[in-house]
Amino acid sequence: MSGLDDLIKAKRAYIDELIELLTEDYIVVFWDTVEEVYDLVNYYERQGLIWKALYQKKAFIETVTVARDWLVAGLAEVRANFVQELNGSRALYASTVKEERNSY
Repeated sequence: MSGLDDLIKAKRAYIDELIELLTEDYIVVFWDTVEEVYDLVNYYERQGLIWKALYQKKAFIETVTVARDWLVAGLAEVRANFVQELNGSRALYASTVKEERNSY
């Protein structure tokens, strides 16, 4: 199972890196936007926009994290099903070999 475990580990690392990248990009876009509208709105509107953006960032990252957890759970389920099928195939093979040996 080492190859499958390595593949799952690599996919999890990729998903984690993607979430980190999205988090960083969100912050960059957020601050660029704040700088852009800074002169166009008054102090209270800026405060409201900042709080709203921070709240939406949290909701966005939570949504992405839920998707990540769903994907990781799916990978674990695929692995478990694969192991179960492989064990069934091994048992059938062992049974067939035993029957063949006993037939001689």
